[in-house]
Amino acid sequence: MTRHKHADMIIAWANGEAIEYKYQIDNEWYPTIACPLSEGCEYRIEPSKTYRLGQRFELGQFQDVYLLCSTDLNTVSLNNLETGRRWSTAINVKNNLSITEKEMFDLTSNYEFKLVK
Repeated sequence: MTRHKHADMIIAWANGEAIEYKYQIDNEWYPTIACPLSEGCEYRIEPSKTYRLGQRFELGQFQDVYLLCSTDLNTVSLNNLETGRRWSTAINVKNNLSITEKEMFDLTSNYEFKLVK
């Protein structure tokens, strides 16, 4: 029996991974909502988003702007640019040069901080 072309993606999808697809004629990646089976598409596991020191974030409901700062080796915080106050207690991260989505979630306590471009 021949292994399905997208077997790895099907297994990843079944295990809860976020899968993206793109058409052969398009160069944009889109999130999937169904099991990846189409022969005319290319699939990948959605790349994890990371953040870096110096990026600015806006707290939607208050429109305050915060800076992602290093407070110590592998410890980061969000500091208000106007007042200098921290949003919350600084957190430990694995690598302060590449802060993961999970680490940002822990830092922001799931408040809606949006990256300022």
